[in-house]
Amino acid sequence: MGHEHEIMTRLWQAGMSVPFPIAYDGNVFDLEHVGDQSQAAPQLQAAGLGDDELRDAFGQLVAGLHVMMGEGYAHADLSAYNLLWW
Repeated sequence: MGHEHEIMTRLWQAGMSVPFPIAYDGNVFDLEHVGDQSQAAPQLQAAGLGDDELRDAFGQLVAGLHVMMGEGYAHADLSAYNLLWW
């Protein structure tokens, strides 16, 4: 998990839209809450987006992949279940 925290920190610092990595200690990896006081952001697959929102989500995904690739990383499990929409 320490390695994941390092990667998330690097991607966040590079400008990728990822939750802010708050802390890592032993077995605990704390990330910023994405959502509001009443709910967490849904997974993309459950967000029920319309056409315009889907185009926006796709654009954000491509921009994020460019940042990730620029930092020398690839996502091994990229899917609509591992993306949040807020």
